[in-house]
Amino acid sequence: MTGGLASASTIVQTDWPSAGAIRERDTNLVVLPRQPPAWIGDALDALADVDLPKIELDGPVCAVGARADLAMAVQLPATIGSWLGADVRVLLAGWAQVTGEVSCHLCLEAVGSDACRKFHTDMVRIRLLCTYRGPGSEWVPDDHVRRAHLGPHGENEDIVPDATAIRRVPRFAAALLKGDAYDPHTPGIVHRSPPLIDGAAARLLLRIDGRR
Repeated sequence: MTGGLASASTIVQTDWPSAGAIRERDTNLVVLPRQPPAWIGDALDALADVDLPKIELDGPVCAVGARADLAMAVQLPATIGSWLGADVRVLLAGWAQVTGEVSCHLCLEAVGSDACRKFHTDMVRIRLLCTYRGPGSEWVPDDHVRRAHLGPHGENEDIVPDATAIRRVPRFAAALLKGDAYDPHTPGIVHRSPPLIDGAAARLLLRIDGRR
């Protein structure tokens, strides 16, 4: 650790009220495991990459939820779009409850590149990530991070010397990630997109932030 930042911890919770722990000074990641019906995972896996939805919206939380629901109804088969639309509204409402934000930026898109394979922190307050298809985001406990190597010139092996320390958010879990913009005294969680495997299908990732 450098620059006088305090070490932060990770918490696994089971409901949205307890997820408010992300606001505590010594917490920079909260993971809420979820167990959706098996059919939705199979249905999403069966979609071709080109058929995955692409939705990016800004505005008041309630309006964004309704617009995302409508977009999914247009872009996806009815049963998948209905389930996914309802689930995104649940996650959006939970994120808003925890953060107190009334406006948001929401992005649901296929990720088929290695653009975010580098370990990094985000310049946001509290971000929600949920991977609907493919492997979840990877993160590292603070005690295993060399923050001095973060940035354009550091390599992953310099930032995280011990690869066995890398953890992964489960598929469908809601992850609340504290970024560097939340509190100058609490470090943002160090994370990355999982490295792509040749020939693997694109991931489907939901990201919710405060409005830009």
